[in-house]
Amino acid sequence: MKRLKIQLLNYWLVLLTLTGCSNEIALQLSGGEAVGLGKIVTRTGESNEPSETNVPEWQWQKGDVVTATASPSSLSATYTYGDTGWGEANNPDFTKEKIGIDAIMLEFGNTGLISDQSEAANYRKADYLKGTGTINFLTIEGYLGHQYCDLVLTITKGTGWASDDEFVKAMADASCLFVANSAENTTTNVTPYHDGSTFRAIFPPANMVKGSNQKIATLTFGNSDNTPTLLKGQKATIAYTNEANDLVKNAL
Repeated sequence: MKRLKIQLLNYWLVLLTLTGCSNEIALQLSGGEAVGLGKIVTRTGESNEPSETNVPEWQWQKGDVVTATASPSSLSATYTYGDTGWGEANNPDFTKEKIGIDAIMLEFGNTGLISDQSEAANYRKADYLKGTGTINFLTIEGYLGHQYCDLVLTITKGTGWASDDEFVKAMADASCLFVANSAENTTTNVTPYHDGSTFRAIFPPANMVKGSNQKIATLTFGNSDNTPTLLKGQKATIAYTNEANDLVKNAL
């Protein structure tokens, strides 16, 4: 995962950014006659080794679905995370005997750009993890790697604010639209997840705007009493430089 630098020169605001992926996490599922999920770890795609340096942020949630596909047989099954962990495969034919020595591909998430990520659930669904697994007795063990870019825009208070509280309220009242590349060299808007003064959205690498000093977002201040009068309805165009041509090849 490449780290993308964004700069915004403004009297009122100083802009910081972070990008990231989730870190190592293990999944446990008791075995049965059918093949189940065993130990699965995630990685960022920058390394073939599981991430061990950062505090884990990724947590599996009820309703999460991992798909396992065997090749070349093309047998597949899905596993759904429930109250007590991962459930059994939805395909009774997904057994050790029928899979044999086939390679197993693991997938989680969405394979395209989600334009509305304003809700936490949609932001989560916008992620895409892919990896491989092997059967150990009756369970699948392997890796899942993040394939997409997590673009995070964090605004910090500059000069000109009356207080920290004024800044916090104004940020809560603000909105933002990210810009993404679309088909045929066009662009489309992505509504990010908004948490305080942070806006974030997940992009497939092909949808990241590339080039020098390219528009990546528009920040719009609100019109309520939470926003200073001088800033009400004002817009700030945010540009960045992205010359990372290897975002795709560095994915898992």
